[in-house]
Amino acid sequence: MNLTMEFEKYDIEVPARIEVISANEARSFFLRTASISAKEVIFHTDEPLPENSQVSLDLILNFTRPGKSGRTILINVTGTVAKSNPSGMTIILNEDYHITKLRAPAAFESTPLSAERVC
Repeated sequence: MNLTMEFEKYDIEVPARIEVISANEARSFFLRTASISAKEVIFHTDEPLPENSQVSLDLILNFTRPGKSGRTILINVTGTVAKSNPSGMTIILNEDYHITKLRAPAAFESTPLSAERVC
């Protein structure tokens, strides 16, 4: 019996901070996603990381509802670069995600002033 679960992909651009997890390298940079699912994130970039690179991702999601104030969510998760080519890379996500509700609209250029951990 095959228990492989399929996850829906969403072609959305979300700001992301990518940090390389390595004892030899301390580097982080900012990109926008091309596609997201529960198990992977795809980025278009001219400078993809090598396959098997371990990374930590911070993704910012902004939600708005008609007549209500918006909500900003920070998702932190680790993953591994599974595919890398001259036009981009695919990162397979681990299941160690943390979701934080931010109390102020977030931008990667500034540090959020306060946050509330959701899970």
